[in-house]
Amino acid sequence: MPTAVPPKAAVIVDQPEVGTAVGKTVPHFEFTLIDGTKRSTAQLANQGKPVFLFFFATW
Repeated sequence: MPTAVPPKAAVIVDQPEVGTAVGKTVPHFEFTLIDGTKRSTAQLANQGKPVFLFFFATW
């Protein structure tokens, strides 16, 4: 006699919205620090603290 198997439950995970406004997740990109060390926004976000990036250039 066949036995009914319940369907597997789908796991739905809300992904944080990516953007540049306050409260959004920073877009992913990589950058090089002045000492040559490479970092990514994912590394900064995984520290669990707010991140403020300031881009400065002289021409």
